[in-house]
Amino acid sequence: MRWRGGAWVLVAPPTGPFQFRYDADMTVRCIDAVPRPALGHAPAGPPVRAVRTGVERRGCSAWSVLAAVWFLVVGPMARAGLPDPTAAYRVGHPATAVQALRRSAAAGDARAQVSLGVRYDYGRGVPRDPVRALRWYRRAAAQGNVMGQFNVGWHYERGLGVRRDPVLARYWYRKAATGGSVQAQVLLGAIYDEGRGVPRDYRAGLKWYRMAARQDSALAKFNVAWHLDLGLGVPRNRHQAMEWYHEAARQGLALAQFTLAQHYDQGAGVAADPAVAVVWYRRAAQRGFTPAQFNLAWDYEHGHGMSRDYGQAAYWYRKAAESGDVRAQLNLGRLYYQGRGVPKDLVLARMWVGLSAAEGNAHATQARAFLDRLMTEPQVAQAQALARRWLPQRPVSATRSATLATPLP
Repeated sequence: MRWRGGAWVLVAPPTGPFQFRYDADMTVRCIDAVPRPALGHAPAGPPVRAVRTGVERRGCSAWSVLAAVWFLVVGPMARAGLPDPTAAYRVGHPATAVQALRRSAAAGDARAQVSLGVRYDYGRGVPRDPVRALRWYRRAAAQGNVMGQFNVGWHYERGLGVRRDPVLARYWYRKAATGGSVQAQVLLGAIYDEGRGVPRDYRAGLKWYRMAARQDSALAKFNVAWHLDLGLGVPRNRHQAMEWYHEAARQGLALAQFTLAQHYDQGAGVAADPAVAVVWYRRAAQRGFTPAQFNLAWDYEHGHGMSRDYGQAAYWYRKAAESGDVRAQLNLGRLYYQGRGVPKDLVLARMWVGLSAAEGNAHATQARAFLDRLMTEPQVAQAQALARRWLPQRPVSATRSATLATPLP
């Protein structure tokens, strides 16, 4: 699997106009290092460590760790149709809603018990109290409510309001999964794929993904495709993998759309077709998927699979840059320096290049030094001031997002 943007190599002397080309070799190592099937769990610590370990082993950049966590863990959770943990308390005043929930929960309503547990987990209308949350989840679980069972498992896995116990966590996840919980099925698949507390077993992981896929989970379909694509726990079958990727992509899973684009871009398991790749990059990009935005920008800039359009290249580089992608920041700065797709503007070029350099991008550091030699001190100061104003608005990093445990309602 390949995707553009692993590294940009400076090919012009630093004293002359800076220009970059794409080097795919680094990204091949970085993306192949990531354990893709492990996507079904809630965003928490283990997947971040797994991704970091894989990419560091291949000498990948810090950006690769953040990007891999975002588009392999955090992004899919947000786009795979999993329940929104805030949905249970969006309507009504929290205190009033809690009173009504308490009455229903005390009367034995399992759904109210789960919702009340969620409120205690989040501190909505009540003091935050994971012990009480777990108590209500247990009451719902005892009635066979699969979300109650799932959340009991989640508390045991994370040690929330109870001593951490991976064995009991898996017990409750399995009860929820056999009861039809898609979340539990996908999470169990991830547990077996990663070998989290159990021997790694791709065949068992695939079994749970297939169960979730039969309930139309786009994320599960992607993971089934990935198993078939790599031959994990099943004979390799790229034709079937493409069918599953297509199903997940048609449901709007940006990761599947991006992966399809990669296959068509590289001719992996299908005839290479850059124009079709662009279609899928665009769909994923329109869903806010940063790597797809970067690749779409690159395609527009180089006329790959479409007519060259510097304006569109600048537009999509900006989208990715505003999400914190350091490569997009560097390339957007280059377009401002060249006046391609945007008015030539050394101040904005220095702003975007400087932001990229501040994140440790070595090529951006060279480009920043080059720009500083061209610009006056007031211009450099203006660019730095613009960068400082932009920084407080930057997105929460993938690492921070991926360490927040959120029990599902």
